[in-house]
Amino acid sequence: MSRGSDFWSRRKARVEAEEVEEARKAEAAEIEAKQKQLEEKSDADILEELGLPDPDSLEPGQDIAGFMNKAVPERLRRRAMRQLWRLNPVLANLDGLNDYDDDFTNAVTDAPGVKTAYQVGKGLLRHVQALEAQERTKGMADAGEGLDTPQNLSDITLTDADAENPSDPVPFPENMQENANAAGASATKVVGPEAADDYANGTPLDTVTEEPVRPRRMRFRIESETG
Repeated sequence: MSRGSDFWSRRKARVEAEEVEEARKAEAAEIEAKQKQLEEKSDADILEELGLPDPDSLEPGQDIAGFMNKAVPERLRRRAMRQLWRLNPVLANLDGLNDYDDDFTNAVTDAPGVKTAYQVGKGLLRHVQALEAQERTKGMADAGEGLDTPQNLSDITLTDADAENPSDPVPFPENMQENANAAGASATKVVGPEAADDYANGTPLDTVTEEPVRPRRMRFRIESETG
């Protein structure tokens, strides 16, 4: 019983759709016939017949809904619209902030060299995945930088040569050695006989030599981390 009712329901809907389509075609044919008749007349005759004012004589605030009738020829409708655009300051003075003034879709479809991340069936999925991969790579790089940077003296790594011979003297340039010798010579103090009273309680010395200060050498102890 249900199958039969479904069949007749579809049949009824199909008949109604056909009737609506026939009525639309008949109305379109009637309008086309009227427009052909109006095209043979002048604009003044058409306006008088339809009871419409001259489009060029429209004033601010005057209604132009009559020109939107399907029976009005397209040329008269355009004249009325142009007059409305000239009279209305909101329409006459374009606002550059209107987002509907330009067709921004041309930037994607017509501009040469512009690529889109959209893919049919996938959307922007690949673009989102690429951004996530970049974030993961950046996070790993930041973590690596934190491990490579020494935070204290115990993190300083000695070379193999320093580890094998820790007691070897540190090599200095030749000019540094000469400067050290000159500093030692200038630190030597010569004491004459007139200064013998200074050594009445001890053995008098002819000279008192102050040894030059040796350059300090820094040593580091590396403690291996366990865990």
